Amino acid sequence: MAANNANPPGAPEKRFSKRKRIIIPTTILVIVAIVIASYWYLYRRGYVSTNDAFIAGDPVTASSKILGRAVSLSAGEGGAVAEGQVLVRLDDTDLRALYTYSMGLVDVDRVTGRKMW
Repeated sequence: MAANNANPPGAPEKRFSKRKRIIIPTTILVIVAIVIASYWYLYRRGYVSTNDAFIAGDPVTASSKILGRAVSLSAGEGGAVAEGQVLVRLDDTDLRALYTYSMGLVDVDRVTGRKMW
């Protein structure tokens, strides 16, 4: 009796042939490659990036001698500035109040003749 290679009755048929096992992953890979290439072409093509950027100039750190809230900025970020140029104006309300208080103490010292501070 010769062996019958056909599926016996009631057995499930083979779902994927050997050819389909190669075609389906290859098709998926091609679709993913097309999506990635399209993304690069539409969105990333126009951007330039660099890992070794260099600024032509002398970077310096600017800081104030006192703490305070900035009221106005005279120079923009990355702009050129001259030596001695005012870059930031600080809120001086607290300093003016302290100055007025100190001048009041000096006036009291003059009137009474003794040191109040």
